Amino acid sequence: MEQIEIVKKRLKKENISIRELSEITNLSEATLYRYFEGTKCSKKTRLIMDEFIEFA
Repeated sequence: MEQIEIVKKRLKKENISIRELSEITNLSEATLYRYFEGTKCSKKTRLIMDEFIEFA
């Protein structure tokens, strides 16, 4: 399963908004929107989101 889909499922399951995710990960909301749109994002962003998934 793709990383983005896993993150989306966790957000939905735990009722977390983009703003709350931004506070949790210290990533800007704009960065998170680019991540979810599948547009260009850095390796650092993907690593942070991997950590977010593992934290679940």
